[in-house]
Amino acid sequence: MLDRRAEDAGIVLNTLGMDGGDLDPESDPDTTITVALGETEARAWMRTLSAVRLVLATRLGIQDDDRHIPGDARFGIYDWIGYRLDGLVTALDRNLDHPPRA
Repeated sequence: MLDRRAEDAGIVLNTLGMDGGDLDPESDPDTTITVALGETEARAWMRTLSAVRLVLATRLGIQDDDRHIPGDARFGIYDWIGYRLDGLVTALDRNLDHPPRA
């Protein structure tokens, strides 16, 4: 499982251009990055984001929706990751419903 997580994290970094490429995340923190993902990359992103979200939930003490405090700024990243995961799931579902034509 650790090997798969490391491989998935590598795919995420690669798609972000942070695997030794030209992207320097410290040069401009407001830089917009456009990321195009195939199904393999999207699944790696989903597994990686899910793992990060689970760690955040544990650290924030979120065990169910009742423990989530929407106005608490500490939950911003947790919510953002959930939003991104939902987008990935929706995109993959659309792709399965309407596969690209050859």
